[in-house]
Amino acid sequence: MGGIEAVIWLDVFQGFMLFASGILCVLVIVFSVKGGLPEVMTIASANNRTGFGPYDLDFTKLTFFVMVINGAFYAVQKYGTDQTVVQRYLTAKTDKAAIRASILGISLTVPVWALFMFIGTALFVYYKQQPLPQGIRPDAVFPYFIMTKFPTG
Repeated sequence: MGGIEAVIWLDVFQGFMLFASGILCVLVIVFSVKGGLPEVMTIASANNRTGFGPYDLDFTKLTFFVMVINGAFYAVQKYGTDQTVVQRYLTAKTDKAAIRASILGISLTVPVWALFMFIGTALFVYYKQQPLPQGIRPDAVFPYFIMTKFPTG
């Protein structure tokens, strides 16, 4: 096996690993929170960390509607013009197979996005219970958790 077929199977493996790793992270975080999942939901709700809002029609701020519009344009760019994705379409045996593959890719985006959004919410709750060390940037919280709470490997 080699060439584009190897690239496609590697993408399948990476996608599976991304999703499986996300689920593993959720489990580790939820079981690390004192009170588990019910406490995650209670503290997240009390601090307005649930939902996808704000739901205002204000296009000058990061709102739900701005994120939906951004997501739609991103999907058109990614699944319609990105050279690596188009290259994979062209390897499909039929047009229907290419369409099925693109629909599958697009439909899996939302669950993976929601999974990692929930990881952020659960990390917020975890670090409400156990404060972060000083100087950790917001974009370094997840890597810090992985480095300090997961075994090496």
